[in-house]
Amino acid sequence: MSFRLTPSGHLLSAQVAQSSGIGAINRAALKTVEDTSFPPFTKKMPKHPMTFDVSVHLSAHSG
Repeated sequence: MSFRLTPSGHLLSAQVAQSSGIGAINRAALKTVEDTSFPPFTKKMPKHPMTFDVSVHLSAHSG
């Protein structure tokens, strides 16, 4: 996932940076980012919008 935030924590954009190959999982990951309320940046963080890249690893185990 890749998403861009303002210093106040407002989401500017979000996208699936690398598809899982499963549309439902991609949509769920994107919706999770879009539905998240991000806190403001800390005082030590930049005073301009930043892009965050987050790797998501999924696995499935059967019985």
